[in-house]
Amino acid sequence: MSKDILTAYWKRGWISFLACMFCFLYLLNFTWFKWGDLIVDAGREMYIPLELSQGKLLYRDIFYL
Repeated sequence: MSKDILTAYWKRGWISFLACMFCFLYLLNFTWFKWGDLIVDAGREMYIPLELSQGKLLYRDIFYL
């Protein structure tokens, strides 16, 4: 009887879905609260091209590390 139930769940995709969801949640646990902040981490990478497109010069008008 249990073999028939597992076969039915396998054909409907529930076992694959649950395996993928378990892997997703397991890996999400490792990165929880360790993601970067978009404004802090990417602010300079958005600001410098904007200033260069407006005609400012790198190292003279724009501080660059």
